[in-house]
Amino acid sequence: MATTTSARPTAWCPSHGTPLEGGPILFRCPEGHRVQAADIDREYQPRRAEQ
Repeated sequence: MATTTSARPTAWCPSHGTPLEGGPILFRCPEGHRVQAADIDREYQPRRAEQ
């Protein structure tokens, strides 16, 4: 689980499911690509299970 000091909810990569860095317009995926904020689903989603 990503730790953050932001009041915004954690953004997740739609392709890989990993927490994104940056924002609020352009985010960076740890897998090496960028994601526009418009491509991120910000609707409520239940918390992901810990692995």
